[in-house]
Amino acid sequence: MIDVVIAGVQHPHFRYYLDSVAGRDDARIVGFSEADKATREAVASETGLPAYEDHQSLIEATSPTVVGVAAEFGARGQIVLDALTAGSHVLADKPLCTRLSELDAIEKAVAERPDQQLSIMFEKRGYGPSVVARKLYEEGILGEITLVHATGPHKLNEPNRPDWFWQDETYGGILADLTTHDVDMFLWFTGARSGTVTGRAANLTQPGHPEFEDTGLAMVAADGVDGGTGALGSLEVHWMSPIAAPWHGDYRMRLTGSLGTAELNWRTGELFVATHTREPEMLECPPNQPAATYFLDALAAGEEPAVNAADSIAATRVALLAQESAAAGGEIRRWTR
Repeated sequence: MIDVVIAGVQHPHFRYYLDSVAGRDDARIVGFSEADKATREAVASETGLPAYEDHQSLIEATSPTVVGVAAEFGARGQIVLDALTAGSHVLADKPLCTRLSELDAIEKAVAERPDQQLSIMFEKRGYGPSVVARKLYEEGILGEITLVHATGPHKLNEPNRPDWFWQDETYGGILADLTTHDVDMFLWFTGARSGTVTGRAANLTQPGHPEFEDTGLAMVAADGVDGGTGALGSLEVHWMSPIAAPWHGDYRMRLTGSLGTAELNWRTGELFVATHTREPEMLECPPNQPAATYFLDALAAGEEPAVNAADSIAATRVALLAQESAAAGGEIRRWTR
């Protein structure tokens, strides 16, 4: 049996763990932790799960197979390290951590524990348009991916945000948070191993929260095989998705390849493809996969998850370097896998 615990329920993505375990006979949620008393009591009442005040007490009491991490962002790095030290696998919501020093420590801890798995729930990989676009890419239909443009709008829902969300120390910044998914997609589709990143971020609409950034852009460049520039990525994020819209965010990505283009609309589940040899068409896409399913399936089969530790660390590093670049006025930062 795969015993899963949830360390922190400050972000609604903690429900990904509940949804992915539901209906399985090889996995179960055995408890959660949450420092905030009101939140802890509300989730305990809703789920009926044993509740603990801190992640260390949770891990000690349950000896879990998997620690899921959905705490406030600034606390996640230490939780991940403590879970790895305790011998558990880690399945984290993004961001994995908010500091490069924490990421270095996590990378070292993973290297010392080759039998333990670490993964971020990059759920966009399991969305229907992504699955079909990846198949086209692997079949060579799109050719070499040269440009990636992503839009990541999010609703702010200001009244529902906790205090830590507005503070740089506990939130970590818009690029460290919202670009991580699309950085992973950039790396997944281009196979890039090194390059540069430049970030810019600003507070354009929230004067009451001076530390908060509501707008950001990361420009990622991969190194080319000949020493020049390879694939380029433009990753746009913001917290200004229209409040009256029925969706949280109109998430999209355009892949430009040497042989064709693919436009992924994650909001509608559609994929539009055009190539040099086939007429433009809208392709049928499968339903989105529950966010944590790939990880639990891999553990049950004794395999490495599709989003492995190297993938998770690489995407986090580029996003954190983009955030660092933004803090330095857009200075270029180099990254390697």
